[in-house]
Amino acid sequence: DSKSAVRTKAVYAFSRFSKGITGQSIDALKSIIQEDPSFNVVSAAMTRLADLDSIEVMNFARSLEKQNINGLNVAIADVYSRFGEVQDYQFLENLNLNGKLNGYDQLRGMLSYTYFITRQDIDLMEKSLAVYSYLTASGNMYVKWYLSGAIEYNISILSDKSAALEIQISEDETAKAYEAMNIKKALKQRYDDLIANLSPLIEVESGN
Repeated sequence: DSKSAVRTKAVYAFSRFSKGITGQSIDALKSIIQEDPSFNVVSAAMTRLADLDSIEVMNFARSLEKQNINGLNVAIADVYSRFGEVQDYQFLENLNLNGKLNGYDQLRGMLSYTYFITRQDIDLMEKSLAVYSYLTASGNMYVKWYLSGAIEYNISILSDKSAALEIQISEDETAKAYEAMNIKKALKQRYDDLIANLSPLIEVESGN
């Protein structure tokens, strides 16, 4: 069908009714991503492919970054939120800081960033302060409806990591493994500092 909306619905319908034919489904979705002129259709195909083959969908996502189309960028961010690695961070940060996303796309960009960043180590997680600070000041109404929840989720992950380190520090102290204990104390402090810096953003956002 020449109408992209119809083709988009067809992608979703096809993937629902072909779950038992994984190989054929993957080939069909790959063809759609490579050949369809509509980024809405491509985005739908990427969403379905992500459920079937994470490696293939990551390859497509990275190759499509250069097109720099907002709707497509949000679909790429969705993929990165689930499977992205350190090398994909800058794309997600830029997507949230460039001010080009509108409406629900801006919300999707923020949520994808949150799911991605909470899977990373402290070196990347510390960068979330700048992103959440920007979104607190400049995010649209859709973002602000969910921003506190996103920051609280981030803090909950940080708190879990800090608590796990506290147990390890105690064990190291008992074992008199002081060098390892001091390294973990320093790491725990970074988690605790980030929690302290993110917490006021919840108060500011919630009060608006």
